[in-house]
Amino acid sequence: MGKIREDIFKRLRLYVGIVAAFGFVSYLAFARALPVLIAPLAASACILFAVPHSHFARPKNVILGHVLSAAIGVFLHAAFGVHWFASALCVALAVAVMDLTDTMHPPAAATSLLALTTSQGYRFVFTPVALGACVLVLVSEFVKFTLREPPVRK
Repeated sequence: MGKIREDIFKRLRLYVGIVAAFGFVSYLAFARALPVLIAPLAASACILFAVPHSHFARPKNVILGHVLSAAIGVFLHAAFGVHWFASALCVALAVAVMDLTDTMHPPAAATSLLALTTSQGYRFVFTPVALGACVLVLVSEFVKFTLREPPVRK
């Protein structure tokens, strides 16, 4: 019974972590009148909290993946506007840059497209994208730290 209880408490900490982290991200998105931003960051929260040891859940992947992708979307919007070709190029460039920088984070490709199709400026890259990604990572790292098994003393 103790193992089941321990597992339930671990899961509850994960879920509370998601509520705390994603609550802040949602607040940022709604404060900037960009509720659509919560979609790619929700996918990031899922990866960070449900499969925290995944390659895609590395902090640098989450943060830099979203930041680089958002910057690409903003740049391509400035260069081409909202256009079907710019959308295709946007996702391809985001994936290529994440691949070249070893920061692959699949939800970030959606962030690039979101930046382009909602006509965002460079401020978007920092808030809510970078700030939101950082908050998700910080809370997920804190939760991972609290769930770690204590070292065995000899």
